[in-house]
Order: sequence, then structure tokens, then C-alpha cells
Amino acid sequence: MPHVYSPGSDPADRQAATSVIHDVARTLKLRRGFFPGRACYFRDDTCAVLSLENVFEAQSDALRNSQVLTVLLDGMIRLNRAYLRRHAVPPLYESGVTYQRTTDWLPIPALYACQFGDCKSLGPARAAELLEHGQPARPVHRWYGRKDESGNDTGIRDYHVLIMRPGAWECPSRQLGMGANDGFRR
Repeated sequence: MPHVYSPGSDPADRQAATSVIHDVARTLKLRRGFFPGRACYFRDDTCAVLSLENVFEAQSDALRNSQVLTVLLDGMIRLNRAYLRRHAVPPLYESGVTYQRTTDWLPIPALYACQFGDCKSLGPARAAELLEHGQPARPVHRWYGRKDESGNDTGIRDYHVLIMRPGAWECPSRQLGMGANDGFRR
């Protein structure tokens, strides 16, 4: 999360983000029965990282992956809501951000700075925006099994984040340019 740990960053932003990151790591550690691994928090001058073991791998359990993903998405929403309360930024769909796959989880300031992100960044950004405007929104995720070149199941699951709203689903990734060949099937 570069906006939090860059030189000269706002101390209040840094404190809010550090609190959320510690809560997420603590939540993952407390769920040891559901989460067979460890959550480590590392911080240097530029980023915060949760190192997760035994999740999102071919042999990992789908339910455990789902539980961990839910905790991570909730943490991203908390980070984004804290940022939105202190900073005026354009709405996601008017920000110029587009869909592009990435390995990084980008909170709003980093997302807006690089101008692209995928569902794990776009979904929490949009959910935080809606929640801050008093509109119900909850991130949900779907998965499908990844295939190799021969069409055989690899055992790895790819996930996609959507927003559940009253009476409707919203897909920020599709709104911002995700196409039919980006690896997500409805």
C-alpha cells in the first residue's frame, strides 16, 4: 500500500492503515482452525504485505480460500473507507481507472495513481465508495477452476470479485473494461 508508507505520507492515513492491516493479520491468525498457515505482516518504507501460506494454491481448500479472501476484501474496504473520509477523490467510474489484471492489491490512492487494477482492487474501491454514500454494498466472489493448455484442470482456482447490492449485482471490472477473454466466466 504505497500511499500509506511513502515518505511524507499523512500520519493519520498511516495510523488508520496500520490499524486495519494489524486487524486483518490478527483475524487470520485467530482463525487458525480454518486457516492452516500463518499471516505475517512486514512493513518497510513503501509497503505493507501479508504473507499467507497454504491458501490460493492447487492443494488448498476452497472454503479456506474463500474465508481468507473475505477477510482480505473486508480489510481493503476498511482501508478505502478510511481514505475516502479524509480525501476528496472522483468516483471510481469517473476517475480514469481501467481494468487490467495485476498481482497487487491496490487501495484507492495507489489504484488512482497507476490508473488500472483488477477486481480485487476495483471491487473494494467501489464498495467503499457506495458505503460512504450510505448505499448498501457487499463484495462477493466467485471462482472457477483454471485449465492448462490441454484443457485439464490444474487444481488452481481463479477468483472474481463482484459487488452485491439490493436487487442487483455490479461488476466494476466489466464497467471499467474487462472483456470476455480476460479469464472470467459468468
